[in-house]
Amino acid sequence: MSIATSRAPIHSNLPEDLRDRLESILENNSLLSRQLREGRLEHYQVLDTTEYLPRLDQCARVVSDACTKLAIQFSKPPLPSAQDCGVICSRLENAVLVLVSTCNVFPEAQGCALKKEVQRVVLDILDGVSLLTRALMEEGCAGASKLKGAGSVWEACDSVAKLPKDNRSAVLKVFIAQLHLLKDVCAQVDELVTSNGTQHRMEQAEAEAHAKNGSNGWAPYDRDLALPCIKIIKTAVEVAESVSRVVVSHGSVGEERSVQELDIAAEEVLKLSPLADDLAEELEAPLDHKKCVEIAANLASVIVEFLKTVDEYHFCAAAGQSWQGATHQQTVTETVASLGTRRTR
Repeated sequence: MSIATSRAPIHSNLPEDLRDRLESILENNSLLSRQLREGRLEHYQVLDTTEYLPRLDQCARVVSDACTKLAIQFSKPPLPSAQDCGVICSRLENAVLVLVSTCNVFPEAQGCALKKEVQRVVLDILDGVSLLTRALMEEGCAGASKLKGAGSVWEACDSVAKLPKDNRSAVLKVFIAQLHLLKDVCAQVDELVTSNGTQHRMEQAEAEAHAKNGSNGWAPYDRDLALPCIKIIKTAVEVAESVSRVVVSHGSVGEERSVQELDIAAEEVLKLSPLADDLAEELEAPLDHKKCVEIAANLASVIVEFLKTVDEYHFCAAAGQSWQGATHQQTVTETVASLGTRRTR
């Protein structure tokens, strides 16, 4: 969701003082969201996660309760008075301010991945409050948009209790999301292999256009290039899975250095899926061999750099012989070398 900064449409029966009170919430929310996204709020480092997350959850519940009371005031005619509405609006504004302040005292030594999760959830709550406020300004007691707005606040506030409990859990959430994307890419290239380089479910008109342009699938030299490229994509999946497994079994948040290593691993794995997706798109016939080789080499370079980065980290070192980083590096290096011998067209 995004927060609009323009003035909300005015409900025909909404008194100006009531409208202005609601718009104050919208404007304050927009300012807080922008400052939080841009990192322009002053930071403090207090508490630890065992104290911090329950406190954040309590703050979210206060925001949820205030939004519920505000929505009830507009549940049926007549409209509330500006004075009655103002009492609830003040409670909501205070609750939002306390929530953002609590978000801002996140103990940064606990990890960047967890911090991003906390900020994401708080921003979702602010967006939900803005959605509800805008619905009230537009519809007053009429319409059902306020129910959608209130629902978005409740859902976002409930998600605070489901936040990862530490940075290791937050990093694993990043890996799970990236593995999902990478496996989607693998399914896409498997389909290309089955259909010899054409989209298996291509619409008839599109298929005819491809045939007219001379693209009936991979030629033998296309296939010779495509298969090593696909092997690199699948190696990216294997590497992400391997690192994820050792983080599960040996990842630690007991020391600040260990937390930082987990954060770096999360940043590195994010680089895989965009390149894998770009390469998969290029593998659809007709192939631009030069571009395929270039993207494949870039992806391979990122994979190798990822492996080298995490190789000495605590979770890989603790895994011992079960960590197969050297094997993955060798596979990628040999596959890239084979690309150099392919005929490019």
